[in-house]
Amino acid sequence: MKQFLTTVREAFTLWEQSRSATMGAALAYYTLFSIPPLLVIALAAASLVFGQEAATGQMAAELEKIFGEDVAAAMQSTVRNDQQTGGGPLAMVIGVAVLLFGASGVFGELQTSLNTIWQVQPKPGRGVLGIIKDRFLSFTLVLGTCFLLLVSLVLSTALSVVAAWWTPESVPGGTYLWQGIHAVVGFGVVTLLFAFIYRFLPDANIRWSEVWVGSAVTALLFLAGKQILGIYLAQKGVTSSYGAAGSLVLMLIWVYYTAQVFLFGASFTRVYALHHGGRGEPMENAVPLTSPSPCFPTPAKQSGN
Repeated sequence: MKQFLTTVREAFTLWEQSRSATMGAALAYYTLFSIPPLLVIALAAASLVFGQEAATGQMAAELEKIFGEDVAAAMQSTVRNDQQTGGGPLAMVIGVAVLLFGASGVFGELQTSLNTIWQVQPKPGRGVLGIIKDRFLSFTLVLGTCFLLLVSLVLSTALSVVAAWWTPESVPGGTYLWQGIHAVVGFGVVTLLFAFIYRFLPDANIRWSEVWVGSAVTALLFLAGKQILGIYLAQKGVTSSYGAAGSLVLMLIWVYYTAQVFLFGASFTRVYALHHGGRGEPMENAVPLTSPSPCFPTPAKQSGN
């Protein structure tokens, strides 16, 4: 327990020294414009499996479960606006390309933030190929995130089918058991999503054993904060206070909080790695940060294999 509290304290120090408040604001800005493309792509993929109407309804339920009723409604509104595009096949191809490019922007900002925390930076003079490689990685992460969202929808649908076949209320304690199963599934999906990003996005060599603990802590903070923030927003009536901009304000608050949780989780992951022998050495396309945090060692450049 003492070791865990020490890790939390050092993670908070690293989070503060990394200027996470500023990085979180940048992440919130990029994420605000990237959420609709991500949801549109995920909805299109889910529609191939469940059909348009069923996929839309299931995604609405999932968004409300994760973000709350008000924020979910705002997200659904932006998705509907993005879907209202006409034209032929060429217009559809261009539209998909624009969606992918827009959604990949947030992952570029995430990579910069994670590199700051791991105290690495892209190698200077990488040229056009390096930029293309980074963009390709962002596209891959967009598709991976959409795949995880699709998996979440499939699992939720499967649980709904089981619930229709077996009524939890018919068994003593069945309701609580069913709620526990839903909580475990949600926690697992969120943990997997954070682990996926923490492992592959930074320009540092990070072991899976170093990622899982930080991802689980981040998922717990995210899910706990979802409940607390949802209660706060419901009581304060932010939507009515800001009028027409209320939905936008709700999304900004949610995204900024999530960004701070994400960055603290990344800081926790690095501190945990340092305590367990990991240093997060720069990859071949990266070098140590030129202005490192004074309290945490800069990882040495990895030697050739």
